[in-house]
Amino acid sequence: RARTMGAATLLLFAAAAAATEAGSEAGASEAECREMGFAPSLLCSSCKTLSEFVSPQDPLIGECERCCTQEAKERSTFASATLDVCR
Repeated sequence: RARTMGAATLLLFAAAAAATEAGSEAGASEAECREMGFAPSLLCSSCKTLSEFVSPQDPLIGECERCCTQEAKERSTFASATLDVCR
């Protein structure tokens, strides 16, 4: 059992490292984006909306696009949901 958990942990770590590496190639780091005033939750659709209010050549648009995250192409819908409230 310990061997299986160790292999799963290693696989998870390798996937996280690959995702981080891919993200840093695509744009600015999270620290750089925070310095520029962008939150990690910035969606690329927000950059498009921003370009409606400032010139498309404005460097702010490029910075926004380097820091944004693409929205999922496919949206999930659910037939129902349950909300449990503890008091």
